[in-house]
Amino acid sequence: MKKEMRIEFLAIGILVAVIVGGKLILWPILGDIHFKKGLKAVSEIDYGEAVTEFKVALNYKKEPAYFENLAAVYRSMGMSTKNENNRRGFYEQSIFYYKRFLNIKPKSATAYNGLGATCLYIGRDFKDEEFYKSAIFNFQKAIEIEPRFADAYVNLATAYYLWGLKEKAIETYEKALKSNPDSTAILFNLGMLYYIEKDLKGAKLKWNEVLKIEPGNLDAQKGLEALRGKK
Repeated sequence: MKKEMRIEFLAIGILVAVIVGGKLILWPILGDIHFKKGLKAVSEIDYGEAVTEFKVALNYKKEPAYFENLAAVYRSMGMSTKNENNRRGFYEQSIFYYKRFLNIKPKSATAYNGLGATCLYIGRDFKDEEFYKSAIFNFQKAIEIEPRFADAYVNLATAYYLWGLKEKAIETYEKALKSNPDSTAILFNLGMLYYIEKDLKGAKLKWNEVLKIEPGNLDAQKGLEALRGKK
């Protein structure tokens, strides 16, 4: 029985491998298989399993998406742990893999945006001014590469706001709307900023603009309900 199992294993190995330069190379499709397992683990909030699967996938193929998702999982792990040492360690792993992502795809706006997000969380959680600066730099790089990148604008404005630069945050949103006039994400978040700053008229204006573009937007509806409650 054991012998039969061994033969079956070798047969599978032949199917998923090729010989290049006299060396046996595992077929890259195995990377995709483990990557999909990692995505499934993320959906189930099993971050430890996701990390394992993404790392196995990277053993087979150095795919940008693998680095991106592994880096994002480490950031999620940092956000969800209460232990400060572990949190910092997870964030640093996130930065490490985003930088590896950039090594193979240096003009990726997505990588700069993700790296900026992790830096922003470090700046916020550890009151580290240098990481706020790094977050802003990376978000700006993402926008430079992809000028209509709405998420990067929202993140940049958030970084300015959390760092105490409220006017810069508003300026960023207003600039973003010039290139993304129909972005409900930008309009909603600008409305939220006005709401936090107690500019209720400004909040109402932006949230109503969201509903003109997307009548069923629940976030804008809830925001307007909150405004009615304040009145």
